[in-house]
Amino acid sequence: MSKSKTFEILKKSGVLNALRYVADKKAHKGGIYALLQKLLMLLTLYCLDKPRAYEIYRALRRYNICVADFSFLSYFAKEYDNVKQWLESKEFKETYILPPPPHYILILRCLILKK
Repeated sequence: MSKSKTFEILKKSGVLNALRYVADKKAHKGGIYALLQKLLMLLTLYCLDKPRAYEIYRALRRYNICVADFSFLSYFAKEYDNVKQWLESKEFKETYILPPPPHYILILRCLILKK
């Protein structure tokens, strides 16, 4: 009989890492798992970089990134200044941010007025 991956992580890495694994695995279902994932993400960021934890958390949530993985969050906290500079650059905004779509009512009005 094989043991679950959660139990293996629990034995090897402890309760917090097993909780992170379960939260990441089931967060797509919403509810308590999604909330737990967000809280674990904020807790991990607070442990990594106390002064800027909430700022980094808000930046991640702005781009719909929600993970409780320690290795990703530690890398992101270390490289946050470079990422922030790139996200605010003109090149990023021109390449990846789409302009707002035109308002369809205005298009229809223009088409009606032309007839």
